[in-house]
Amino acid sequence: MELGLLTPIVAVAAMLLAALRPRGTREWMWASAGAVLLIALRTEPSSAAAVAIAAQWNVLLFILGLMVLAVVAEESGALAIVARYALRCGGGSVRILFVMLFLAGTVLTLLLSNDATAIVFTPIVYETVRRRVADVMPFLLGCTFVANVASMGLPFANPANVIVLERPDIASYVAHLAVPQIASIAILLGVLLLVFRKRLRGRYDEGVEEEVPQTYAHRTLAVLGGVVLAYAGALVLHVPLGPVAVSGALVASAVARVRLERVAGAITWSTFVLLAALFVLVDAL
Repeated sequence: MELGLLTPIVAVAAMLLAALRPRGTREWMWASAGAVLLIALRTEPSSAAAVAIAAQWNVLLFILGLMVLAVVAEESGALAIVARYALRCGGGSVRILFVMLFLAGTVLTLLLSNDATAIVFTPIVYETVRRRVADVMPFLLGCTFVANVASMGLPFANPANVIVLERPDIASYVAHLAVPQIASIAILLGVLLLVFRKRLRGRYDEGVEEEVPQTYAHRTLAVLGGVVLAYAGALVLHVPLGPVAVSGALVASAVARVRLERVAGAITWSTFVLLAALFVLVDAL
């Protein structure tokens, strides 16, 4: 078989196996195996592979910053404050509580990232709701769906946005996507309320004792707000988002007094191996 034909076969096979994950294997294993094989066969020179990875430094830094911010938001109790505020706004109505948590997930997705909602906020919602409402499944599905649907509203709401548009014009971006984004969120909320109309009936006990927020939770929330403003400013000035995300994450870690060892242990480092391998596979194709 000619090496020219081998490249797309290996690359596509590696991507498919990474998506299918046969026998419980991890995505990064297949993507890395495909990338290493192409380099070994010299259909993708090692120098070209290195350039392909280095060219995406902004994306890698941005995702690293998002991961650190998510860990800090969880460890500091900042997102738990958001959940408790939604609980108070619910006024004892299960349906209104669902809407409040859905909207909180929407804002978190738009301003932080879809990963912050799906990975960090969803367990907090579970812990908040399970002691008050018998059926938690509608709330968990609400977090899951809104983390995806609301991730196109702002360039930094989804790391994939940064891969496609490294330095987007935020005014043009919002002008084109604001209306469809609002419409999609409204449609999703309407569909969920319709589908779960019977499961969201009733009331919950507002008198349950609340946990005391951690000392630095409110300060961390303020820093997270500052990071969002920094994102917007960077987009206006056409500054890469990666360094902004990492800088904001370091400031948030310091303010929240979260130890760097704890942050490093909570980061999914295999994600960067997967991304690097995918960059090589795409470059080879």
